[in-house]
Amino acid sequence: FIEETMSEPLQKALNGLSVDFRRTLILVDVQELSYEEVAGLMCCPVGTVRSRLHRAREALRKALQKPAGAEH
Repeated sequence: FIEETMSEPLQKALNGLSVDFRRTLILVDVQELSYEEVAGLMCCPVGTVRSRLHRAREALRKALQKPAGAEH
């Protein structure tokens, strides 16, 4: 579903995130759930959702800024 609409670099960058980071990012940024809703679904505090979202966005940004073919 969502994979069909994403570019290959974005899909690879998302796949490189931890499961918790990827789930948080998708629930907030794609499905547009509130932090409170995500916290309820993931059984964690709202602060953890905020932290995971920040770290996931930062990791995604770094992954997408890498030159083509760069491994690290």
